[in-house]
Amino acid sequence: MSVKNITAYAEASTTTVPVMEVVMTGTSGHKKLALINEVYQNFFLYNPKKKMTRIEVRDKFGISRQALYDWQVNVIDPVPHDYAVIIRGEFYTKNGYRPTKTIRGLTIHQVFVFWLIYQVMKLVNTYKQAIPLLGRLLEVFTKEDFDTRFEAWKSNYSV
Repeated sequence: MSVKNITAYAEASTTTVPVMEVVMTGTSGHKKLALINEVYQNFFLYNPKKKMTRIEVRDKFGISRQALYDWQVNVIDPVPHDYAVIIRGEFYTKNGYRPTKTIRGLTIHQVFVFWLIYQVMKLVNTYKQAIPLLGRLLEVFTKEDFDTRFEAWKSNYSV
């Protein structure tokens, strides 16, 4: 393995390990809660706003607008697959959108979903491989849990 590949793997694994370990290891109890807390903490380190444009997401997270579009079309929108209801529900319905409507500005939770996709795409090669992983992540990182943690972070951050 070349040095370049080792460096890329090390960089990808340091961020994605807590994200993927939550769903891949089947851990439960305190260890799973600690991993979930670490994932949220890693996301909130970016100091995201409650509503963001795709340009702001690019500037803050380093995710291109084209990548966001590709992920929305190829990971979030395709149906049918086993996780279509979970993924589309978490991205659209729970954020007050319909899948056919144009989204003007992303909610903080939608940005979080894109960030999770970003973490998953560091480990897989195709969108088809990313879909089940994202679905399993969204079973753990629900919008309701995210909203609770965002409000707690926001109140601690503003003090």
